[in-house]
Amino acid sequence: MCSSDLPDGFVIWTRLALDPLLARGGMRPTPVPVGWEVAANETMSAIVRSGEFTARVELGHSVHVEVDGLEPAREYFFRFRAGDAESPIGRVRTLPAPGAALARLRFVAAGCQHWEGGFFTAWKRVAEEAPDFVFHYGDYIYEYARSLEDGRRQPWP
Repeated sequence: MCSSDLPDGFVIWTRLALDPLLARGGMRPTPVPVGWEVAANETMSAIVRSGEFTARVELGHSVHVEVDGLEPAREYFFRFRAGDAESPIGRVRTLPAPGAALARLRFVAAGCQHWEGGFFTAWKRVAEEAPDFVFHYGDYIYEYARSLEDGRRQPWP
């Protein structure tokens, strides 16, 4: 069972990409060590879990970390570091304990966003609303060719 299925954990992920529209995201074909931290507060001064993960080229330099051993139904904050780059701080919440009574349950169902189509201001609103969870059922960005600067269309790598 994945820690994201349990009330004491979740999965945090990111992808390293100097230029997301280039092959390999503009990254060199070498592994990159990525540090990660999970904190009990938004200032990241109360670190509760941390570690290092290797972002490998064969996985598109993506990082997927299963974090566990946390308190249920609690908000946590996380960030990544690679070289001198640091991600923005993310927010996540663990599931309630099994059988716990819930006063309410708010969720967002989202999908089919086309990254090339513009900015996604809806995600700012989702963050402001702080739902209990987000169910993202997929993306269609990979179904279409991408536009090149000269107007030609090219399939995604």
